[in-house]
Amino acid sequence: MKALLRTIPVAVCLAAVTFLLIRNARNKPHFLDAETITYAKQYIRFQNVRASAKADYRGQTVGFLHIDVANNGPRAIKELDVELWFWDTSGNVFATEHATAVSPRLRPLGPGQTRDFLHGFDLKDSWNHTSPTIRIDYLELK
Repeated sequence: MKALLRTIPVAVCLAAVTFLLIRNARNKPHFLDAETITYAKQYIRFQNVRASAKADYRGQTVGFLHIDVANNGPRAIKELDVELWFWDTSGNVFATEHATAVSPRLRPLGPGQTRDFLHGFDLKDSWNHTSPTIRIDYLELK
């Protein structure tokens, strides 16, 4: 019984360390190298932004953005995360949202391909209903 009581804290510590290692392994770098930045500036385009709204089951209005991402370069895009900056009627950023434009769980976005992605967000009255500014947060090329 004493041996069992001694192994429980060890097992809990091992589980905690394993959890932290796995969580940190999934975190992406917070920077883009020079090659990736150059590729993004030259070849990646966001276009055809379409906004819609819908009432959810609680009666709240939820906004949706459909955005086309085009890869005009010679390499495939394995993963692409973006930050969307929403502007209010005074011209100030009032909200930022993170979205995945190309998921690593799906097929890569090949050279010359265009694909749309959907992002849902809380629709605020102060939004000026213009396209958000799109900034690339993370890009992984294949």
